[in-house]
Amino acid sequence: MIIKTIEFLKAERRGEPISKKLPIYKYFEEEYGVTNLFLIKLTREARAFYTKVSGGEFKILHIILEVHKTHKEYEKKGRYNKH
Repeated sequence: MIIKTIEFLKAERRGEPISKKLPIYKYFEEEYGVTNLFLIKLTREARAFYTKVSGGEFKILHIILEVHKTHKEYEKKGRYNKH
């Protein structure tokens, strides 16, 4: 799944931005201190989350934060349901 995420980003494709109002954003903000968050749908269930940071005047770095194989994994972190 990580390789698939890297290939997605290398192809200069973009993930979906996650609203700062959503619980999953709050999790990543607390855990990693992100100021932006993006979601990549890898398969029907699997999801990857990444952020973008400036690496200098002309570089934007994509940092893969977490990859989850199932909805259940990331829904629990986003407190969408109580498991």
